[in-house]
Amino acid sequence: MKLGPMKGRVCHQCEKVFDATGPKQRFCCEDCREMWYFERNHNRGPYLLFERDNFSCIYCGASPISDPTVELQMDHIVSRAAGGSDRFDNMVTACDYCNNARGMYHHKPEVLERLLKEVKRRNAEAGISDDLLIVTTPYHQAMT
Repeated sequence: MKLGPMKGRVCHQCEKVFDATGPKQRFCCEDCREMWYFERNHNRGPYLLFERDNFSCIYCGASPISDPTVELQMDHIVSRAAGGSDRFDNMVTACDYCNNARGMYHHKPEVLERLLKEVKRRNAEAGISDDLLIVTTPYHQAMT
């Protein structure tokens, strides 16, 4: 016996009432489904970045695992001011010392090329899409 549409279901994202086509349908449309998963997983971005980089600074190798005084930060390879994005292919883990020491200085072309190649390799190894945005909490956005 095949069931018809399930009337009066409430979308988990926008709370609009819709007719579901199946018993497991929780969203009124694909956009709501994507937004719901995006919002539920947005805080994982910084953690995935740190995990991809083995919880250590890509520049000096410092890690809070071996030295509890080390503080890790997200660092843009190409700064947002210079047109860089918040995607995984433009972000690395840096200790506070290296990130602050570099400041707004741009990488030399040979260093930039080496960093981008290493990030691409690490993303592939970790199964992370290069163009995936690292969405952060308002706290992280204020810090970057």
